[in-house]
Amino acid sequence: GKLRDALVGRQAVLALQGITPLEEALTPLSSPVAAIRESEIFNIQVAITDFSASFDELESEYLRVQSEEDVAQRIGEIFHRGGGI
Repeated sequence: GKLRDALVGRQAVLALQGITPLEEALTPLSSPVAAIRESEIFNIQVAITDFSASFDELESEYLRVQSEEDVAQRIGEIFHRGGGI
């Protein structure tokens, strides 16, 4: 959980590096600049969401593979105790 939070936080920091500071964001913007800024914010939100979803999938796959490895190890131990095949 801590690793996931750290990675998502790091991805957020990287995504936010291109955002304009708050002081500048409060000044009125021309329509094209405002549209570009809204597009950047949307893309950042999508990138963070994609990263988080990908990390969840990776974590699920790791747990599946780890479970399979545990079962294989237990079966190996049973065969070893029973004298093998």
